[in-house]
Amino acid sequence: LANQYVQRGGIVSFGSYGQDGNQWNGQEPIQWLVLERSGSRTLLLSLYGLDTQPYHTYSTNINWSNCYLRAWLQTDFYFVAFDQTEQNAILTTRNSTPLYANASGSPGPETSDQVFVLSPQEVERYLPNRNDRAVRATSYALSRGASTKVDGNSYWWLRSYSDYSTQRVQIINSQCNFYASTMDDYAAVVRPSIWVDVNK
Repeated sequence: LANQYVQRGGIVSFGSYGQDGNQWNGQEPIQWLVLERSGSRTLLLSLYGLDTQPYHTYSTNINWSNCYLRAWLQTDFYFVAFDQTEQNAILTTRNSTPLYANASGSPGPETSDQVFVLSPQEVERYLPNRNDRAVRATSYALSRGASTKVDGNSYWWLRSYSDYSTQRVQIINSQCNFYASTMDDYAAVVRPSIWVDVNK
């Protein structure tokens, strides 16, 4: 990342992932929205929905700390999307996952994550306007069954329990509102987030 160009609200490229649906031409650079800059520490959110994965492979009483999506982001996605130099620049983040609205159950322990998805509270902080929450799925994600509804938008995972149920998880729906989805929804897209040290 070019340090001087990384400013809140900007778009930067970092890492690569298959996005155009053509597996024969290699991976494309990932574009990220800069959500926060604090010294050299920078919070990034993928500009597009890069893939479709369930929060968990079946609906059960499970939290972010041991769900399928977290494991996939830390392993499959991390090692495909980032080379060694990029991995060295990604900071390990201590994430809490507080309950949201009228959610029930345990929020789970704090986690140490290289890659994660946002909590509803982080969305409210960094994307306070509904229009800022809209996301389009990549061609690759669409080929894997990503849902597109209102205005071509997809809905994307957050990491907190939904209202009243530990078997439903908060999402941002295609109308850019907070909503609920079952954990085993394979049509929701993933918008990874990472903290990066731009001096590395």
